[in-house]
Amino acid sequence: MDKKTFAFIIAFFSFLIWGALVIYWHQLSSVNPLEVVAHRAIWSLIFTTFIIIFMRKAGEVIRVFKNPKNVIPLILSSIIIASNWGLFIWAVAHDKIIESSMGNYITPLLNVAASAIIFKVVLNKYQKLSVLLALSGVVYMIIIYGKVPYIAIFFAITFCTYGIIKKLVRASAVTGLFIETLIISIPSAIYVLYLIHTGESAVLRGDNFITALLVCGGIVTTLPLLGFSYSAQILHLSTLGILQYITPTIAFLLGVFVYHEYFSTNMLITFILIWTGLVIYSVDGIYQLKKSMKEHK
Repeated sequence: MDKKTFAFIIAFFSFLIWGALVIYWHQLSSVNPLEVVAHRAIWSLIFTTFIIIFMRKAGEVIRVFKNPKNVIPLILSSIIIASNWGLFIWAVAHDKIIESSMGNYITPLLNVAASAIIFKVVLNKYQKLSVLLALSGVVYMIIIYGKVPYIAIFFAITFCTYGIIKKLVRASAVTGLFIETLIISIPSAIYVLYLIHTGESAVLRGDNFITALLVCGGIVTTLPLLGFSYSAQILHLSTLGILQYITPTIAFLLGVFVYHEYFSTNMLITFILIWTGLVIYSVDGIYQLKKSMKEHK
């Protein structure tokens, strides 16, 4: 098996796992979402610490911390990713899986719009059309369905902002995740200790299954990210861009067919507009990549 094929398989299963994690977090619906996030951060830190030691990246961690310009972006990215985790876990527990998947679909198109606004990247007509279709889908839901998709919008904005902030810090995915979870784990540990002290912690209920899920939350958070990080170094961005739609598609299908969330015709129209925008965006991305490769031959 060649390197690219192996990387493709790793990326495929990383996105597959991310999508299937809806089932995992749904098992923790009875637990306070804040406690789930706190445990997720703490156990992710412990797991990534072993990885940092194994991969001998302690030096990189120190270099990142030594640069004052990295501190504020890292704090901001930590707050954003913790908020994102918390809302997603809350959404899964409160029958909002479909709306959260919508946010993941919108994210790449919001990234395109942000590139044009913040980094002054000139968009071609197909990119403009894809962004316009996604925006039309959201506006349609607000006007016709009579509801602002707050969760989807929050997911898209936080993911987009997180990506922009990460560009300001030069660090590998593992090092970045380690530092972020380190920052989040400080208040998380205090919160968990408070819950234990007051007798409100889920780990005190005597339910070994729930406790095991909370502990393993760190592993299921980290492994897909490591797989994605490895694949991103080998595969073209266009390939990863198409594969990333596996995650929200699985979440969407689980929300509709497994957890039987409400899904109306108006919501379907919204998704069709967003999906159409994604198809145009993906096809254009592949075309631009092939064109660029031909020009550099």
